[in-house]
Amino acid sequence: SGFLIAFVRRSISLNRKLQKYQVITENASERVLDAVINAFSDMFFILEADGTVLSFRTSNEDNLYTSPGKFMGKKMQSVLPEEVSSLFNDALLRIRAGETLVSIEYMLPRGGAENYFEAKLLPFLKGRVLLVVRDITLRKQSENKSREAKELLSTILDNMPAVLAIKGQR
Repeated sequence: SGFLIAFVRRSISLNRKLQKYQVITENASERVLDAVINAFSDMFFILEADGTVLSFRTSNEDNLYTSPGKFMGKKMQSVLPEEVSSLFNDALLRIRAGETLVSIEYMLPRGGAENYFEAKLLPFLKGRVLLVVRDITLRKQSENKSREAKELLSTILDNMPAVLAIKGQR
């Protein structure tokens, strides 16, 4: 019976040490995750398969479309404008159908300006979905300016009189 009591005490002690180790490991994992999130301006969301927002992480809440109180525990599709909501609904259906990565681009009005985003959806633990959102507004603006410059050049060239100059050799 003394052996059994010693064994139980040792087991309890080991169990407590294991719990402390798990807490330390979880805290270290949280710190690493926070460092990664702070290093990038991406927004991370954990969703139920139906689009319900369970949690989110971002280095700057000003990047969010709306305040967390308006989207936490709600389906993304009910919070976003109809056109964007439809894109997310289709993406979630594709994830549930077995796709391993779905990427969509969309525009959201914020502060009187058009802001563009790329969202990547991936299957996650327990049937959930990991959503990573990146602001691509600057890239889109650059693409638009480049396209406009090409169109302008094409228009100028199309409307120039046909003149061919040949420089002779001496």
